[in-house]
Amino acid sequence: MNLQKNDKIIAIGAVIILVLAAIGIIFYYQPEDEDSFEPTDEELRLFKVDRTEIPLNILNEVGQVKDKLFGSQDYETSFDVNTKDLKEVIITINYTDNRMANLIPLFSQDILTVMLYKGETEVSAHTIQGSGELEITLTGSTPMVFSEIYAEDKNEANEKFEKNMTSTGETETYTVYVSVKNGESGLKMIFRPLRWLLEKFGKDSFDIKITSYHYNYQLKEDLTNMNDDGGDDKPNSYDDDDVVPQTYSNLIQPMGKY
Repeated sequence: MNLQKNDKIIAIGAVIILVLAAIGIIFYYQPEDEDSFEPTDEELRLFKVDRTEIPLNILNEVGQVKDKLFGSQDYETSFDVNTKDLKEVIITINYTDNRMANLIPLFSQDILTVMLYKGETEVSAHTIQGSGELEITLTGSTPMVFSEIYAEDKNEANEKFEKNMTSTGETETYTVYVSVKNGESGLKMIFRPLRWLLEKFGKDSFDIKITSYHYNYQLKEDLTNMNDDGGDDKPNSYDDDDVVPQTYSNLIQPMGKY
């Protein structure tokens, strides 16, 4: 009888184990809901990043300088540039000696000296004799390269887009110094004193223009090969409602002229 009771206990235990195993198998292999599957790239919306360049005017004016005799007058102007998505800064100076050298060929031409500083460090120095145009270029960064962005909607695409964007840049201060040296020699003062004085007392003028160029990135949905109506596809088309522009404000701070 003891053997029969043990057999019953073993049989009952085996049945319980089989039932538990069957329940575990059922739950383990239960198919997931269709909504729980991650969408593939083919099922997501495709977004691309367009890049353009935005010019920002920093300064555009006429400057004046005077030689050192009887009180010099140099030109000085400072400006701030934010390095966020900065491509380059271009400083253009156009100068023509409008005094005696143009009227009388025997008179030497004036020399305009242009010096650029970043903080207290000299960046470059140039001269223009008589007339000419000078262009100084400050190089920024190379443009960012974006791969295609797949997302369920434009909000998710914008989140992925913003993760790769530079949030802020550094502010850099530059100063432009301009001075002039008259080409008249001391001997001209003896032989032509009136014209020599006109040259010394007069002021030379020049045009100065400073412009910065910044990269501008826009996130747009690519509607290529997307047509729910079964019509022809329209390549290179974008949904303007999904454009996410990058704006630039207060990146340039002119600091004045002295």
